[in-house]
Amino acid sequence: MQFAISVIGVLIFAGLTAYDTQEIKNLYIEMAASSDEATISRMAIMGALKLYLDFLVFLVRFCPRSGCTRTEGRPSAGGNAAPDLHARTPPFRPSPPRP
Repeated sequence: MQFAISVIGVLIFAGLTAYDTQEIKNLYIEMAASSDEATISRMAIMGALKLYLDFLVFLVRFCPRSGCTRTEGRPSAGGNAAPDLHARTPPFRPSPPRP
């Protein structure tokens, strides 16, 4: 079930990305003939931000459902705590040289 939800999420993300990319391309074609270069540059930045926000929305919506959250060190349902792989270890200190 989890795999199916992940696949559906990826397909939705791919579809939204393709839609936004086509929208950006069409807007560029319309603006290229009638606008100056500064306006076109601003439109390119806005298009990039739009795609970036799509990616962030995908991460926020689908990662917690697919197990992207960090759970090390938290007790599991059985009460056993998994080792915290991201715990800080003391710095390496070499032993003093022998005389």
